Amino acid sequence: TECLVRVATVALDVLGDKDEAVRALTRLLELRPDHEWARATLESTLESSARWAELLELYRERIVRSEDPEARAEWYLRAARLELSGLEDATAALDTVETLLG
Repeated sequence: TECLVRVATVALDVLGDKDEAVRALTRLLELRPDHEWARATLESTLESSARWAELLELYRERIVRSEDPEARAEWYLRAARLELSGLEDATAALDTVETLLG
């Protein structure tokens, strides 16, 4: 996993290759789903690349993995904002908020 961290870091910081960084970070999360640096860096990279659908999937993973109700609610709200503003899908955003309110 350390090699994948290096690949992602070099891809982002030296080469400016976001696609390669996304591949390395995604693979790292497959191996270590709890790797917070990889998850946060992948989210940031996807956001800066306007890769909204992939970012939404990460948010949904955060919702499922979160054990803290307040943190889970925050991820639901982030997902709803992304659906509304990034994906321009008001219906999905409303569904996400309704799921949060349960």
